[in-house]
Amino acid sequence: MKKQIYSLFSIFITALALTSCATAITEKKYIDSYKIESGRKTEPIMEFIGYKADSTILSTASETVMSPFDQWKAILQTDSLRTIGTTLQNESIAIDKSFAYFGIYSLQELEVYKTQSKYVTFIEVAKNQYTIDDNGSTKRIWGIVGGSALAVGIVYNIIGAAIPSTSSDGYYTYDYSDLKNLCQGVGIAFDIGGLIGLIPAMSKSRTKSKFEGLYNIYIYDTQTKKIIYKDAVSVRSEDDFTGSYFYDEASKNVVHEYYGTLIYNALLRKFEEINRMLQFQN
Repeated sequence: MKKQIYSLFSIFITALALTSCATAITEKKYIDSYKIESGRKTEPIMEFIGYKADSTILSTASETVMSPFDQWKAILQTDSLRTIGTTLQNESIAIDKSFAYFGIYSLQELEVYKTQSKYVTFIEVAKNQYTIDDNGSTKRIWGIVGGSALAVGIVYNIIGAAIPSTSSDGYYTYDYSDLKNLCQGVGIAFDIGGLIGLIPAMSKSRTKSKFEGLYNIYIYDTQTKKIIYKDAVSVRSEDDFTGSYFYDEASKNVVHEYYGTLIYNALLRKFEEINRMLQFQN
């Protein structure tokens, strides 16, 4: 019986250690970056001056994760979105001037903006938000419930083991077998319930996320001094990641890189369409 109790106690300690540890998101969700269709490249007639995104558009209130504004700042640092200006320039769609523009993207500033190009373009981030459902908290709850039940079971096992089946004072013999069996039975019931409760607690960490973004592409005509074109690019996605989003910054970066690529692909596809339209008109 002592060996059984020690084995149950070892299981209890091991289970608590396992359920208290989440795992990182190490496997990146793979998605191809959008490629501009090959063909004869024309001289760019636009200048790209970056992203318009501030706290007047995106909320700074934190919810279950970072605020939408902070989420955007994190996603903006991904490889895809940081280099979209370079990509537009390499594909002869727009000259990249995002590194040199520090204005607030108002009509008044665009009117005095110095450029040799006919058009100036920028991206307004109207919405950029994702929500996270990390099973880490659920795992911890199951771990507490399962571990507590197992601990209670071990206590009853110890009590049951300590109770003698019979005892005698020299005159009378006392039978404790019913009480002993009761404690052992209750202990085993709690042991089984605890082990069952620890099964979901020891499952893999998983993160479910839901993303929604809206990005307005503006085209400003430097000759007529007007916004001549606006198109909205919507990005929505629901995804599963193996590992815990809250484990470390690297895990969060895996999520950010994935959504950065989704946004990049949608924006680049739309810029390709807009460029064809403007080149045809000119």
